[in-house]
Amino acid sequence: MKFRPSDFPQPFSTFKAIYFGGLMCYELTVEKLAKLLREAEKAHASYEKKLGHRDEDWPEWYAKYIIQMLEKEH
Repeated sequence: MKFRPSDFPQPFSTFKAIYFGGLMCYELTVEKLAKLLREAEKAHASYEKKLGHRDEDWPEWYAKYIIQMLEKEH
């Protein structure tokens, strides 16, 4: 499925991500989230190499990694 910019509410360049676990609220730009996803991809590749097999639960790993990175900023 492909998304077009018109599929999202405007403005789409900034949005708020609410993490209720730690009662934190982060304001992210698309660029910042993309950067965090790229960093998570590299870190996860290293993790999988040490693990010795594909991590089937990679979405949760990525989510935890990104939240940890956001928490370091605050």
